[in-house]
Amino acid sequence: MNTRQIIESAQVEVGTIVQKSKRASRTIIKRYYASFAGGFTDWIGKTRLRVRHPYTKWVLDDNLACESVEDHIGMLRRFAKSSGALPNNKDYEHVEEVLYRVRAIFKNSATAGLVGTALCATLEATSLVFVPNLKWHGKRSGCGDFEYINKHGVADVEHTKVLIKALQHEQTIGYEDPLELTGKGADRAVDLIRRIYA
Repeated sequence: MNTRQIIESAQVEVGTIVQKSKRASRTIIKRYYASFAGGFTDWIGKTRLRVRHPYTKWVLDDNLACESVEDHIGMLRRFAKSSGALPNNKDYEHVEEVLYRVRAIFKNSATAGLVGTALCATLEATSLVFVPNLKWHGKRSGCGDFEYINKHGVADVEHTKVLIKALQHEQTIGYEDPLELTGKGADRAVDLIRRIYA
């Protein structure tokens, strides 16, 4: 598979995961919050330290600035709180192992730049699937604050485009088996979404 096929396959797989999930709406929102609040910016930052291509660095810097300036963590907290779905210890424990596997990709400095970029690109691309689903679960939970959802619905389309382009650039800078490493990052992203909806 090429890069776009890897990303598109992840989107299809996440679509199936979302459709088949029988979990309660608030449970899904709790697990999502436990995974992404602080997690996504951490993964972007760790990836940024290891990437090699200037364009990839620029894209990650821009994404991280957007997350920071607009306070996406605060938006997510308000969404979860308004949904009555702030996580508890059980929710954090549910995603603990898969989050460990996500963090583990950054241990290898020789591959972390590419695998991390693939992780972030896949999460942005699959968010086009799971963010609308989160909105549906928020409505079912009585949420009155959809700023986080609405902001991502617009921004993630552009972020997906530039991150896929960044991923393609990053693959050209001396990595062995770049498509295999891309697949690894994409798999970690899909595993995370699967665990949230399991």
